[in-house]
Amino acid sequence: MYRKILVANDGSPGALKALAGAIETAKRDGAALHMITVEELPRFPASIDEVEEEKTEAEPPRDWRRPV
Repeated sequence: MYRKILVANDGSPGALKALAGAIETAKRDGAALHMITVEELPRFPASIDEVEEEKTEAEPPRDWRRPV
């Protein structure tokens, strides 16, 4: 019935269940099975202002730091 099957996988339980179903279907129909994986990339600041804001938020208040 199917000649080609494409399944997406993000590592979630639902995606693994879909992959198992796709494998069974591909075996049954003699279809080619293709898989695409999805990975969330880290967020990158869009501007210098966002970089400075993130640096400020990441730094602890000065009174928490040890004197140098």
